[in-house]
Amino acid sequence: MTNMKRYVALAVFLLLLSLFSGCTGKHSFLMVQLCLRNEQNVAVFTEMMKSISQSQRMDFTDGGVITQKGLTKLKTSPNYPLIYVGANRKDGVGWEGGNLGLSAYEVALGFSEGSNPADARRFADLVISELNKRWSVYVVPTGRGALPMKSCE
Repeated sequence: MTNMKRYVALAVFLLLLSLFSGCTGKHSFLMVQLCLRNEQNVAVFTEMMKSISQSQRMDFTDGGVITQKGLTKLKTSPNYPLIYVGANRKDGVGWEGGNLGLSAYEVALGFSEGSNPADARRFADLVISELNKRWSVYVVPTGRGALPMKSCE
């Protein structure tokens, strides 16, 4: 993917993230990144995040296929299956994650606090704890987006 196409894809992804997060008007308070390593782990990750989200009364959405179709029409789709998942509650607490702009098996997750910052932070801690049982989870420095990890290519 050329740099221009990557920037367009990233812009589309960020637009989708903003639509996905609802109308809380708040940005992610925490972003983490992990390497899933293979297709089987992508499925495990998706099911794990769906289960955790549903246990916290969140509406889970898997929009990878739809997003990839939209990007294909724009001729900016990556040459690997797109991961784009997320969940939120009515109070705006939630998360979103995806691999657009990263490698096929990398995922960046952003957590939103909605109107309940304390619960959102508790939820983020729960998710990170569960993910760390299976993969290494890295906190993305504040003010910087997720960047491809050389160890995950």
